[in-house]
Amino acid sequence: MTGMSELIAPAVNFAILAGGIFYFVKQPTIQFVKERHQTFKKDLDEVQSQLKAAQAKYSEYDRKLSSLDQEVKDLYQDLQKEMETTKITLINSARKAAEGIVTDARATSESLVEEFKQELRKEVSKQVLARAETHLRSRLTGDERARIVKDFSKQVEAQA
Repeated sequence: MTGMSELIAPAVNFAILAGGIFYFVKQPTIQFVKERHQTFKKDLDEVQSQLKAAQAKYSEYDRKLSSLDQEVKDLYQDLQKEMETTKITLINSARKAAEGIVTDARATSESLVEEFKQELRKEVSKQVLARAETHLRSRLTGDERARIVKDFSKQVEAQA
């Protein structure tokens, strides 16, 4: 039994030591575990909240991206319509401008033709008068000239 008594004393010492350590460390260990548990719970709640916010943003962006394709198609169609309308407007404006140019050109050319005709008439008249005067001067004698001057003077006096 000496072998057993030698084991009992160290076992009792160990039990007393373990009981003392347990007595003094029990409350701080429980407090540490509770605080650690609350920290983990708080972190978990925060992560779940962030996850929900991220999922909501993802859903919003996914919805926007899915509607973006349709929006781009709509914008493209609107631009096509606007381009077609602008094209028609430009063509109509160009036609009106061309018609105006043609009308102005006709009016200008008619005016120039009329001017040319008048100028030609003046020039032809001058030449005819010059030739007639030359012809008459070569054929008129001194007596006939005096008679013409006398007749012209009478006509001027009669009109005055």
